[in-house]
Amino acid sequence: MSEQLKQQTLYNVSESNTKNLLWADVYVSGTEGASGIYVSRRMTWAQWIAYLNANGATGPAGTNGTNGTNGTNGTNGTNGDRALMTLNYQSSNLTLQTGTLTLPVNPSFPLVNLGWIQGTRIRIWNSATAYMEGVITSTINNPQTTNISVNIDYVIGSGTQSLWNVSVAGDLGNGNPRLQTVTSSATVTPVSTNDIVTITAQAVGLTLANPTGTFVEGQALMIRIKDNGTARTIAFDTNYRAIGITLPTTTVISKTIYLGIIYNSTDAKWDILGLNQQA
Repeated sequence: MSEQLKQQTLYNVSESNTKNLLWADVYVSGTEGASGIYVSRRMTWAQWIAYLNANGATGPAGTNGTNGTNGTNGTNGTNGDRALMTLNYQSSNLTLQTGTLTLPVNPSFPLVNLGWIQGTRIRIWNSATAYMEGVITSTINNPQTTNISVNIDYVIGSGTQSLWNVSVAGDLGNGNPRLQTVTSSATVTPVSTNDIVTITAQAVGLTLANPTGTFVEGQALMIRIKDNGTARTIAFDTNYRAIGITLPTTTVISKTIYLGIIYNSTDAKWDILGLNQQA
C-alpha cells in the first residue's frame, strides 16, 4: 500500500464517515514489509475514540497559586471595669488612734469594683502630720454596701478630723521601728504592732492603757513621754508591773522620760524594767 493510501485510510476514519460503523480498519503502526503489506489493527468506533483520547504520562504539577489576602480583623472586645482604689471622705469624723476603726459606707451609694480585699493595708490620710494605717478586717464584696472595719496599728498625730483620703499602703518594713506617735491624749493604748510609742507634747493627765493585740513572750516595747511645758500626771493600767524601779507619777517639765518594757506571757503582764529621764 502506498503512503498516500495509508494516510487516506487513516484519516478517513472519522465521525463523519464511521460513526455508524461497528469497526474500521486503521493503520496505526508498522512499516511496509517486503511484501508491501502494512500492519493494521481493527477497531470499533468506541475503541478508536478511546485510542485517540488515551492519556499520556502525567505531567509535572504546576506551581502553587499565590495566597489569598487576609481577612479583616474582628472587632475589639469591650474594656474591663476600672477598679476603685481611693476613697474620699469630706464630712466623716474619724479619730487618730490605734485599734478598730470603721470606714462608713452608705448603702444607698455602694462602692462598685472596690480594688481592696480583706487583709489589704490602707492609709487613712488627712495631712503629712495626721494619718493612720491599718489592715482591713472586713470581707469585701462587689458592690460593697456595708461599713469597712480596719485594725489601725500605726498613727501619726492625734485628734479628730473630718476630711480624709483613703488608699492602699505598703506593708511596714522590718528594718524600721513600728511607731505610734501621739501629740497629746488623755489615754494612750499601745498595740502589739508597736515597737515604740512616742507622746510628744502631753497637755492633760495621761493614762497608759493596757496594750492590746496579740503578743509573744519577751516582746519589747518602748514608751517615750514629754509634756508641753507643764507637768502632767501619769497613771498605769492594771497589766503594767514595775520590776526593780518605781513607776513615775508625773512628768518633769519639758523633760523626756523613757520606759523600757518586756511582755511576760506567763503572768500576762507588761514588766517595766527600765526608767530613764532627761537630766
